[in-house]
Formats: sequence, C-alpha cells, structure tokens
Amino acid sequence: MSMSIEKILDTNNEGVELLNRGRYGAARRMFQSAAIQYKHFYDKKLMNEERVYLPLFIEATPIPSPSKIRRNRHTEHYLYQNALVANPLLSGDVEQDELNFLSPTVMILYNLTLANHLSIERRVKCATGIKKVIRLYEKVLDMIPSRHVTQISALECSSSNCSQIAISLGIMNNIAALYHELGEYCQTRLFLNFLMIAMADVNVPILGEEAYNGMAMNALFLEEPKVAEAA
Repeated sequence: MSMSIEKILDTNNEGVELLNRGRYGAARRMFQSAAIQYKHFYDKKLMNEERVYLPLFIEATPIPSPSKIRRNRHTEHYLYQNALVANPLLSGDVEQDELNFLSPTVMILYNLTLANHLSIERRVKCATGIKKVIRLYEKVLDMIPSRHVTQISALECSSSNCSQIAISLGIMNNIAALYHELGEYCQTRLFLNFLMIAMADVNVPILGEEAYNGMAMNALFLEEPKVAEAA
C-alpha cells in the first residue's frame, strides 16, 4: 500500500474526527482535500496503466448530533449520522471480490455530504441548502453498487459489505427527512416506502439498534402534517 493512498485515508479519517468534534466546516474542507488527493492518485494510476485496486476495510462510526439543532414541531425525525472511516488491508486478509462494495470515492463523497447535512441542521435551513444536500446524497446512492431496494436485502452481510447496506438505508432515510422539511411529502413517502421495503429483510445488527429503530419510526410516522379543517 503506497504512502499516497495512506495519506488519503488519513485525510478522510481526520475529517471524521473533526465531525466528531462538531467542526463541520473544517471537516468539509478535509473531505474536499481527500477527494482531490484521490483523484490525482487515481488519474496517475490510469496514466501509468496500473490496476486501480484498493483493499480497504471501511466501517461506520456514529457522529454526535449537532448542538443547538433547529427544528420545528413538524420536522422531528431521526437522522442517520454515521461517518465512514477506512484502513488499508494487507493483501490476503480478505478475498478481493468482497472488497469492491464501497470505493474511496463513495466513502469520501458520503462523508462530505454528511458534513454538509449536519452543518445545515445547526442553523436555520433554506431550501437551496437542503436541495444541495439531497443532490449529493442521490449522487452517492448512484455510485453504490446494487443499491436498488430489491437487491439490498439479497446481500449477505460481511465485514466488507455491511457498510454498503447501512449507508444505502441511511441515505434513503436522510433524503426522506430532508424532503419532509421541504414540504415535498410525495417524495418523502416515496423514499420511506423504499426504506420500508429494504428494511424488511435487514437484521438489526447491520444498522445498530438505535439506527434501526429510528429509521423504522420515520418510515411509520413521518408524514404530511394534518391541517385542521375550517369550521
């Protein structure tokens, strides 16, 4: 494992540590730096016609909720707040086919999106900021292999792909919550329906009890506020 990729992983993991400390702006800059470093690393490999294969062990780590979180009575919801940290594996530690579930690009972009999301949770939200985070989450989903809800439950959970399943579900959950805040309730229900279907065959340990229960509560109870009928 070259020093270059180790530096990229260190930069990503430093960004996760900044998230833990509530320094979301600094975390965003760290993830942006990691993304640039990885692009240079990847481009150099391609120019030299080298095989781009990075055996990584990626795991999720919980991030504390933002302090002074701003919500109104219609936007109470559970947010999935696990960031991704990575460590290089020695060749032979794991079968190669088991490692191609979350690429460094997905890991870094997801962490960057989470940093943006937690940042807007701390202040008065605007529609533009929320939509930007939704677009980033959707981009991450598009980059995760076998992300469709009909395929998620078919994946066997191992150390290499539990992160894929958890992050896919977590992103669906967070997109639904953000659409709910925008008042776009059809989109909210669409993603919550995807979430419920995907969770049907997912065991609690894959997500952790708190995340599993939180997503289940969103799927069951996050709905359009009822407006009192005029007398």
